[in-house]
Amino acid sequence: MLLERHLNAKLESIEKTKAFLLGLRSQVIGIVTHKNADPDALASAITLGSFLKNVKCKVFNIFPQGLNKASKNVVETLGIEIGLYTVHETRILDQVIDHYILVDTSSPEQLGDIRDYVLSKEYSVIDHHKPGTLLVGAKHYVVTNHSSTSEIIYLVLKDLWHIPSNYATLLLSGILYDTRFLIHVDQDVFRIINELINIFKADYARARRALRKERDLSERIARLKGAKRMTILRAGKYLVAYTNVGAYESSVANSLIELGADAAFVSSTNRYTRVSGRARKEFIEETGLSLGAVLMPELAKILGGEGGGHDTAALLESPRHSTDYILTALHRILHKYLGRIDFLRE
Repeated sequence: MLLERHLNAKLESIEKTKAFLLGLRSQVIGIVTHKNADPDALASAITLGSFLKNVKCKVFNIFPQGLNKASKNVVETLGIEIGLYTVHETRILDQVIDHYILVDTSSPEQLGDIRDYVLSKEYSVIDHHKPGTLLVGAKHYVVTNHSSTSEIIYLVLKDLWHIPSNYATLLLSGILYDTRFLIHVDQDVFRIINELINIFKADYARARRALRKERDLSERIARLKGAKRMTILRAGKYLVAYTNVGAYESSVANSLIELGADAAFVSSTNRYTRVSGRARKEFIEETGLSLGAVLMPELAKILGGEGGGHDTAALLESPRHSTDYILTALHRILHKYLGRIDFLRE
């Protein structure tokens, strides 16, 4: 009964979003992703924008601080043409935009330098992360527990538009990226992938190839430095790793999970502090310590800023802090939920 109510609520949310998008006909729309858009954000924004153009909207796709490396690979491999707008250009566009749609974005901090422009106007949210503060001021939102925002975009558009094969392939790349090639999946993902391939002719091999670029030297160095600087905390049978690098935080966090950590946290500090977290699904299920719903928001209370994301992958951005302060804050939170925490020494 509980599952049935959940599925009905999800379906109702999708149906309301269909009606909402059709109601935007002929308006000027700005589609905005989080900073350094990943392939899921890229696919969601580009595909949604193409649909809205078909209902006579004028669309501007806005990627705050551009694309991350994986998205650049997707753009190159799939031959996608996108426009990248500076903060100054976005300020000019803001004067003509009627409505913003924020995709794959859960908190104002993820909007970067264009935050004030977006939040001063009417906006809606399409996202799959744990609900964030952006929902408070949204005219409309759909936030479901799918593994990717690309899945939500597909479910909204599939009955409104015959999705062209190149956009189906793009959505498939977004799904593969956010599920880590189908490691983290939800109850809809395999059905959606089947429909993308068999109905809308998505090219699975091409989507996979777009995400399989060799890591460049700087990313490999960051991974090695992250391992070298790593501090290991033990809570009973669980191992939690913390380290700091200059860039590639999420890649380094994933590498520490691959090395054997149950959870990993990687910080970088430039203009602000950024903490990326990753965890094994078993760690989340056994401890109940969701990164997106519990740990990162708790860490944000100590460091400032805002944190959130998924159960097994989350992000925090805050004012600048030292690595020692971040480690102390992390230790305090882990102790609160897991009890005794030991530092493993060499």
